[in-house]
Amino acid sequence: QQAITSPTLLITPQPREKMASAPNLYGKFTTVPNDARFPNTNQTQHCWTLYNEWILCLKKNDGDEERCGQRRKNARSLCPEANLAEW
Repeated sequence: QQAITSPTLLITPQPREKMASAPNLYGKFTTVPNDARFPNTNQTQHCWTLYNEWILCLKKNDGDEERCGQRRKNARSLCPEANLAEW
């Protein structure tokens, strides 16, 4: 097998069996679940909707971040930081 090199990284391809049993150093990655209301590639409207659902949840629950944590995670996962900062 041939190694892939970069100035700071050396990666040697591993068999699938070995990769499957290796611990995940970065945890489990998840993103926003599919929403049939937004079938297009451009996800700007989906982002805006998720952001508004998060803000409405905060208002409904008197700013309780714990109760709105999943909505916050969804919005921050899909929306660019520039959009969140602007809104």
